[in-house]
Amino acid sequence: MKSLICAGLVSVLLIGPSGSASAWGPETQVAITTAAAHVLSRDDHFPLPRLLKYVRQGADVSEAVQNEIHPSFEIDSVGAIQREMLLLQSVRGDRIGPYYVYRLGLLGKLVVQASAPLAHADPGVREQYYGDVERGIDGVDLEVADRKLVDPRAYFSMVTSKAWENDQTIIVDYQGGVGFRGFARSALPLDASRSVNAVADVWYTILSSAAPAFELASSGSIRDYTLGEIGFYIAMGNFREVESAYEEAVRRDILSADAQKSIGDLFFDAGFAERAIEEYQKVLERSPGRRDVTELMSRHYETVGDEADAQQNLEGARDAYANALAADSLHPQAQRKLLDVESRIFARNERLLAQRSATEVARELVNRAEEAAVRRDYARAIALLREADRRYGDVTGEFPLEARTATLGKKNVMLRMRELKRELITNAQSLSGTGFRFDVQRLVDSTGDRNQQALQDMLSAEYERALQELRKQVTANLDSRP
Repeated sequence: MKSLICAGLVSVLLIGPSGSASAWGPETQVAITTAAAHVLSRDDHFPLPRLLKYVRQGADVSEAVQNEIHPSFEIDSVGAIQREMLLLQSVRGDRIGPYYVYRLGLLGKLVVQASAPLAHADPGVREQYYGDVERGIDGVDLEVADRKLVDPRAYFSMVTSKAWENDQTIIVDYQGGVGFRGFARSALPLDASRSVNAVADVWYTILSSAAPAFELASSGSIRDYTLGEIGFYIAMGNFREVESAYEEAVRRDILSADAQKSIGDLFFDAGFAERAIEEYQKVLERSPGRRDVTELMSRHYETVGDEADAQQNLEGARDAYANALAADSLHPQAQRKLLDVESRIFARNERLLAQRSATEVARELVNRAEEAAVRRDYARAIALLREADRRYGDVTGEFPLEARTATLGKKNVMLRMRELKRELITNAQSLSGTGFRFDVQRLVDSTGDRNQQALQDMLSAEYERALQELRKQVTANLDSRP
């Protein structure tokens, strides 16, 4: 049956081309793979469009990523496709997740490359042709065939023979200057449809049938798939999927110590150091003393310690350096940094104790000043307050609580001294008698007050008034004598 499903095909791409490829162009690879997802989704059992962005992402990987996951593809493309099909059948569960669809997209990219015309033609003509297809794929009419189960070797033998049967005609057109205007343009719908149907058939086989019991993927390939899955979800920040993949790997019992080390590295490289440390601890439980793990842990704790030290969090730095030393007793800097920060903690604590003592002594001096004020021993009271002010002044701003206490204490001391001076002035008449000048001089000497002369003048005036009153009384007594 025929379908015009690819009008505006290239417009559905998420991102641009990822680089050179061995067959078809990068945009064509993504467009054909995406079209196959739409074809397969006509069956409700294959809801790939719901995860279409992951299909595209897989189809648009760089050549370097493709070679990393499928290093043998250039040597044996059908064998690589067959192994990936077997792997995806082996790991398929009840639920199809984003990473699984991503790998389907990458597999689709391989199928597109394997089913392209001119895959083995002269590079000059081939690249011209693929470039023209990149510009002409938009709006191509596709003929969609019925789905079939795929035996990769036999199936791709048939597909490639069909794909390459017109290569010579296309080459002659290009060499003769006709180029894409000749047979290549008219054959494009059929060639593109063949690749779309090949991708859809491969996916259909994976999603609708189980791997043969005697051909299950190896635990090593499943482990590599799981590591890729966990890394994929870590990069997404989808930790629910990370833990789900991890639990499945534990259930399958495929996590070796090296695999757990790799998982730890994935977390570490993504900036999730604490989660990485959990994995590294599991590695050490299985393989105690692994230097590649202990060195990583030690360097991490050293970095944490350096950051804490820079923020003046000395206890945090001390604990981190201690952890670094515990992880790797041979760490060249951990011991030195630990001793240094412990020394600074001791010195800081000594300063803290000294400043707390200063505030305590100042408070005691204030209490004694109040006792002297009750006895109207103003000179003594103000002298004690002056000493309390000096003690509060010894407190620096290094420790916020003590600094606030000292600041408040100084304010209270100054207020109290002003109150005592006003009280002294108000009650100056009580300081008359032979001890009057002695009390004033004692007060002045102890306080060093700049207004001492005014205070003396005031007290002298009060004393003179008292004497005048006394003379008046004596004169009145004399006048009243008979």
